Amino acid sequence: MTDFFLSIIIPVYNCQQLLSECINSLLNQDSPHNFEIILIDDGSSDNSGDICDNYAKKHNNIKVFHSQNYGVSHARNIGISKSKGTHISFVDSDDFVTKDYVSTIKNNIENVDLLFFSNNRLLEDGSIIGQYHANINCPNREETENLLLKLKRYYTQYEYFGYTWNKCFKSDIIKNNNIQFVEGLHLREDEVFTNQYCQYVKSCRFIQKGIYFYREKQTSGLTNYIKKNKDWINLCQNLDISTEKIQNKELIKHEKNRIYHFYSSIRFSNKNDFSAYYAFCKKNNNYLNLSKVKKFLFSLPLDLSYIGVNICAFLKNL
Repeated sequence: MTDFFLSIIIPVYNCQQLLSECINSLLNQDSPHNFEIILIDDGSSDNSGDICDNYAKKHNNIKVFHSQNYGVSHARNIGISKSKGTHISFVDSDDFVTKDYVSTIKNNIENVDLLFFSNNRLLEDGSIIGQYHANINCPNREETENLLLKLKRYYTQYEYFGYTWNKCFKSDIIKNNNIQFVEGLHLREDEVFTNQYCQYVKSCRFIQKGIYFYREKQTSGLTNYIKKNKDWINLCQNLDISTEKIQNKELIKHEKNRIYHFYSSIRFSNKNDFSAYYAFCKKNNNYLNLSKVKKFLFSLPLDLSYIGVNICAFLKNL
């Protein structure tokens, strides 16, 4: 694959103790000439920004951009806009990769729209748990959607879909379809991005080799945020949009019921919040595993079915 060039995007926020290990693992690749490292300092208050600048002064394939602290989605979007590669991958600033990370991606990405790779979990006690799964090749859209359903349905076994750091994406699919991380969304933003991307994927591959070391952590390396109703509603609406091009009926049904589950976990405090939930249920009644009573309620106009801000508690107990 002669024209392969990988843009590796790394959001950085207050990670001075682990940042060098991350960057060094990329600089020590066995194929050093076909990738760039894009570091986005998301308003760090420690020395992370200076560390980024010092690396950029010494290495021509490292670019640094500084931003105010707008969060991981904003930082990654900057990285995407500044990237020059044919392909894009994402690395967390407190993680690291194997020395054949780039070459393994290069050797497996040809004629594939989305590449999944296995990983190693680095626990707090220093032990490592490898998460390796069999090689799978899906050369067409139908087989790709079957794999996506498997990954989503058995998420406790695979734990693969809701991340971006265990994948490689095609740059032209991202940029031609204006796919971005949703800024202002503070939960499952990786999953929403991947869902949006997968609407345009015609082929994918899953490789057994673990080339990424994910450091288990209590909280995200970027800004910690208290999840609110608006975040859950924002998540549900963006997940719903990202199902529009799915053909597999079982995959559609699975996604719609998962979105319904997220909606149903919200304690609604006003009519506007409930309206979004109600509109989703009414639109997707045929896909949802609802009781006959619930289906009837969601077939009514909102002004008739809205019996108070605690209607969700009523519906859940049916």
